[in-house]
Amino acid sequence: MDFTYKDIDIFCDVVDNFGDAGVTYRLARNLAEILPEVRIRLFTNGMNAFECLNPEIKGFELLPYDVLNENF
Repeated sequence: MDFTYKDIDIFCDVVDNFGDAGVTYRLARNLAEILPEVRIRLFTNGMNAFECLNPEIKGFELLPYDVLNENF
């Protein structure tokens, strides 16, 4: 598959913990499997919810929203 994007950023504002986190976790994980040549980053304000879902997240980067403020 010829994919023109090098990076995909996903943003998740966790409101009800596992519902929001679960949907975006599965999206990021599936994109990473389908598009291994693309860097997937998931930015969130709910790091704890994602760590509860899977403490060893692989295939994509999980980053707190704070990283956005530091870099821009």
